[in-house]
Amino acid sequence: MAIDLRTFAAYLQRAGQDVSDILLRKYLTDEQIKQLQLQLASQAQLLQQRLAAEAQQGELNRQSELQRTQMIEEAENKRAEAARKIQEANLSVEEEYRRKANEGDPVAKEAIGLYYSMLGQAALGQEVPEQAEKRLKEIAPPLYGLYGQAQFNIQLKEAAEEAREKATPVVNPIAEETKQLATALAAAERRVASLEKQVMSAKKALDAAQVNRQGSAADQKKRIENAQDNYNQLVAALKAAEEQRDMLKDQLSIQQPVSNLYNFYAKYGATPSEERIGAEMKAAQRKSEPEESYYSESEKVILNRIAETLAKAIPNWNELTDFEKNQLIKEKYWKYLEEKIAAGNPQYAEILKNARKREEDEAKKKNK
Repeated sequence: MAIDLRTFAAYLQRAGQDVSDILLRKYLTDEQIKQLQLQLASQAQLLQQRLAAEAQQGELNRQSELQRTQMIEEAENKRAEAARKIQEANLSVEEEYRRKANEGDPVAKEAIGLYYSMLGQAALGQEVPEQAEKRLKEIAPPLYGLYGQAQFNIQLKEAAEEAREKATPVVNPIAEETKQLATALAAAERRVASLEKQVMSAKKALDAAQVNRQGSAADQKKRIENAQDNYNQLVAALKAAEEQRDMLKDQLSIQQPVSNLYNFYAKYGATPSEERIGAEMKAAQRKSEPEESYYSESEKVILNRIAETLAKAIPNWNELTDFEKNQLIKEKYWKYLEEKIAAGNPQYAEILKNARKREEDEAKKKNK
């Protein structure tokens, strides 16, 4: 029976066998083994050549990018070097005239005096006498050239300042509010992280209290109740913190894109239209809408425990529909929160309020 040598080789390689293994002799003749080895050697050579070509191309690309970067750096260095040389040349011209003036050269004294006087007048916005310009150009052309450069730079700076003064600045009206919102969100996230650690510690303390048999039965019960209350309070605090964080996150997820829009338009000295802002807000709202449950992780823990308790207490629990189960869990959860509020834990009031608000929102969604 004819055999596909490549298929057979691939099969052996997948099975972890070496193609030169002596086991091949159980299936192939010497000639077939030789053909197989030649085919595999040819494939290996082609693969090696392809990998070498890819490596060479990658090296060429890397060298090309490196050369481009080096060219940019060299051009920048040359520009900086040219600017430095010009600056040095300008300073050397001034220094040369100052040196000659200090040595008593009357022409140098007059030239350097005119030069600094004219620079001062130009800087103050005063009109420089035409005779002074002509005289400096006549007795010290190098200094006159420096004066022309300085005067141009002064005029350029004045023009830029005048343009800025005349231009109506475009300000992002929600920049500061967005910044404060981001700061508040960062603080809320830190609080959630801190409370998560406290909840884990409280859970360990509760587990320890439940297995601690020291003291009387009343003492044991009291320890468990205290640990349970502490754990419940921390879970409620975590839940409230998560809701605060989620609220801030939702606000920022809508406001940040609008703030970015203002910043983008400000680059071009404009402000976005109300329609453009509205479209950006709608797009951000669609992105921020939750896809699943509104419940936070800490709230889910409580709801799961309530579900476990109800499953044990209600004989036909498994026969109930999901809707019926959810209704019973929700009622039990709200009752749990109401009991906590009645026991003097006001922080649960906000949680209950938010839970009912979510229920209303979900009902409105379903009715749309």
